[in-house]
Amino acid sequence: MSAPDQVVHSLSEKGKVQVDFQSTVPRSLVHRQSLGEVILTDWQDLGSDRFLVAAQWPRGHGYFEPVDSMYFDPLLVVETLHQAALLLAHTAYDVPLEHHFLAEELQYDLHADGLLLRGGPAQILLDVGFSEVRRRRGGLTAFRITADLTRDGRTVGRCRATARIVASADYTRYRRAGGRHRPLPEQPLPPLPLPPKRVRRTAPHNVVLGATAERDRWPLRVVLDHPTFFDRPSDHVPGLLGLEAMRQALQALHPAETVLPTVLRASFRSFLDITETCHVHAATAGRLGAHVALRQNGVTAVEGMMAGIDASAPGYCTGAFSRVGSGPSTAGATGG
Repeated sequence: MSAPDQVVHSLSEKGKVQVDFQSTVPRSLVHRQSLGEVILTDWQDLGSDRFLVAAQWPRGHGYFEPVDSMYFDPLLVVETLHQAALLLAHTAYDVPLEHHFLAEELQYDLHADGLLLRGGPAQILLDVGFSEVRRRRGGLTAFRITADLTRDGRTVGRCRATARIVASADYTRYRRAGGRHRPLPEQPLPPLPLPPKRVRRTAPHNVVLGATAERDRWPLRVVLDHPTFFDRPSDHVPGLLGLEAMRQALQALHPAETVLPTVLRASFRSFLDITETCHVHAATAGRLGAHVALRQNGVTAVEGMMAGIDASAPGYCTGAFSRVGSGPSTAGATGG
């Protein structure tokens, strides 16, 4: 049965709101060049800094690959939240398209059953709230975004993030002050990748950890022509690439399992420059968790915790996932 082109979403205090999945939102509103990288399809303003956003997750994608051929990639949740934040900032809060968004904190808690592949693309609804909104001279400068994700009326999970917004001219001055906003030299060759199977990838170009004899420390591979990480040119390592490094480090520490990361806590402290070497450090945390830090020139730029469940464990998944308002089927681990 094909997925409906439109969904009428019931909100007890707002009545019913309709969103559709027939086409994507304009790619410029989510800072993407390729239409194939746009996930969002529609949105509605519910008032009082609350919004309903529609998204469609593809079953097949060059980077967002299914986990163990059973689950949607959990980092689709991150990209969906990222695009929702951009879309709403530009449309609901009138942030100019050329402004820069700097992530500070990111968290998610997911229900593994909600990520199951079910014979087609997933129609996702996000109940989004903006809070801790800060303005300067009438323009939005910082915010917290929280989103509850549902699929066919059932819970997928919750994600949260905080971000700052910087005008293009201010961003350029800031980067130049650090001596880092300059024309890029010819791209140096990235280190050879780890074997793709070790980090549960099918293609070497999606492996972001470099080969090394060390068990818990790897050089970060930055490939500037990667179609997802660098869909648009950037003078620094994108946040999604840093999170993928965390996910692959978690997997590399647990080679006997196929880890589905259902819990994430991440902090972005400073830029990672694409022309300088970065190393990914990891330590186990619990049965299927890891603390990970990305360090450059002795400074920790990104750090956090990621944990999950073994997607390849027989009999794990029940085949049904929680309806909205019920408790989680499992979260694998918890974080602060």
